[in-house]
Formats: sequence, C-alpha cells, structure tokens
Amino acid sequence: MPVLYSNRTYIFEMTSRVRGERGHIVFDFPHMLQSLPNIWCMIETKNLTKVYNPKRTPYTAINDVSLSLEEGKSIAMMGKSGSGKSTLMHLLAGLDSPSSGEIYIDGANLATMSNRELNTFRNHSVGFVFQAFYVMPYDTVFENVALPLRIRKCSEQDITARVTSMLEEVGLADKQHTDTIDLSGGQKQRVSIARALVTNPKVVFADEPTGNLDSETGEEIENLLFRMQREHKATVIVVTHDADLAQKCDEMIALKDGELVDKTDL
Repeated sequence: MPVLYSNRTYIFEMTSRVRGERGHIVFDFPHMLQSLPNIWCMIETKNLTKVYNPKRTPYTAINDVSLSLEEGKSIAMMGKSGSGKSTLMHLLAGLDSPSSGEIYIDGANLATMSNRELNTFRNHSVGFVFQAFYVMPYDTVFENVALPLRIRKCSEQDITARVTSMLEEVGLADKQHTDTIDLSGGQKQRVSIARALVTNPKVVFADEPTGNLDSETGEEIENLLFRMQREHKATVIVVTHDADLAQKCDEMIALKDGELVDKTDL
C-alpha cells in the first residue's frame, strides 16, 4: 500500500525479487497528471507558442496559450485582424506546427505526429468550413462532398450512402448532379458543411463561415451549422469577428496580440 508522504507525494515500498532488498519509489501524482492530456476535453493546448521567422525578425503570433475545450460544444474564437485567431485555428487543426508547446485533440498529441500521421488525422478527425467555400466549381455537388471519402478509399457503396444521406440533411438532395459553379453562395456553403461532416469528424473548424453571404442567407447557414453540430455531436470551433454569431455558440474565447484575454478586452 502507498504511504502519503506529503499532501502531493506517495511512497511505494518494493522488494527486489533477486536480492531481497527493500527500496522505495516516489510518485508525485499531481505533477504527473499535469503532464497528461485532460481526458474530458476534446481539445487541449499547453503553453502553445508560434513564432515566425525566429532567426531573422521574430514575430510571435501565438504566445503561451493554454486552453481546454469540451467535447460536443460550439466555441467562438474571436479577435481583431492580427490577433492570432487564424494562426491558432491552423495549429489546432494540424495545418501548421507550433514552435513550442503541446496540442491534444481527443487525447492525441499533434506536436509529435509526422506529416503522414497528420494527414490521416485530419482526414479522419477534422472537418473544415471556409469563408471562401473552396468547392471544386466544375465537379458535381456529389463529387465535392465525396472527396474526403475518396481520399480515405471508402467503397463506392459506402460513399453513395454517406453522401446521399448528408445531402438530404443539408437540403441539397435535388442538387447532387449539379456542378457547384451553378450554385448560389448559400448553396455552396451547404456543400462545404456537408463535405466537412460526411466523415463524422470529432472537430469541425469553421473560418468566418458566413463572411461571404448576405445576412438572411448567413443566418440560414448559422442555423444549419449549429443543428448539424448538435445532431452529429461534433465539437465546432467558429473563427469569427461577428459578435452576433459568437453569442450563438456555447462558449467564447478571445485573442489579442496572440494571447488569451477576457472578451471584455476586445
């Protein structure tokens, strides 16, 4: 049995099978636990820092950011231009590597992954919704949504079933054979949301998802995004400067000059 040595340290007494000698092993449990990812969080960072051009003209885009984000929540990431919110999103999504610190997504440490492992991680665990849509204009709606599944080398039967179901969910079942160049902005963003969720990702990053839409269409896309987030139980990170959109999220984090600040400081 362990003996409590202090309010934070336990001593285990052990006997060597070979020599019969008795000895002690000391475990500092609180310190050990601090170095492990929080199993109740979907996203966690520890002392995350990103410095560009460190050897010439260093620019610290993210400075010592530590945060924990719960699974299944919608989180708004707010800040003015140059605050570091896009850089932080790229780091959390595995699109960029940190200068120092750790990033855990569902317990996996992105900072230790190879490029191949990161590619696999993004394809299986992350979805993206961008302000500029980034759809393939001369491919059909079906093929745009099917792309991440084809990269994963799913069977045609599986692809057809998943894409058809997803297009029904976003209200584009009648557009699956239409080239995306012929769609409206709101319809293109629906394609983007369907593509982001068709792989059942754990985390979806939405970068200014309504920035290129009029207010009415933007509200429709916001409602769709949050409904899909709840139904698919995904964690959604919304990068935005729109206070009204941020208010619809479960939580909000604010960035200023690469550091976390209170939202009242924005």
